Amino acid sequence: MPVREAFPELGYGVADTVRALRDGLPASRADALASALDLPVSRVAELLGVSASTLSRRRRSGRLGRSESERVYRFGQLVERAAEAFGTMEVGSEWLKRPNWALGREAPIEYADTEPGALQVDRVIGRIEHGIPP
Repeated sequence: MPVREAFPELGYGVADTVRALRDGLPASRADALASALDLPVSRVAELLGVSASTLSRRRRSGRLGRSESERVYRFGQLVERAAEAFGTMEVGSEWLKRPNWALGREAPIEYADTEPGALQVDRVIGRIEHGIPP
């Protein structure tokens, strides 16, 4: 599935994105993230900073909370960037899960658990795109 189909919010303008994140993204976006990264939903819950039971409750209610929405959106952006940089979502998602020297040997998806970390992962992808050693 193309990234924009899994995460349509990536194509919104800023005002619409802010509104969607404040309202809470559909809980199905956590499932889309799990699918895009080929990770179990329990692992996605960890990435989102919630327990598996909390994510299960969110899935039953249909909506993620604001902080979970922001994290899903951030990870979705990185999946999209990696897919563009490496040619396919599969190759990009594999890159996101492998330890990376430029990130202190941490996997990019792990390093991106904070906004500064996500920005650094984005910079590393940019350097790779431009043929600059990370």
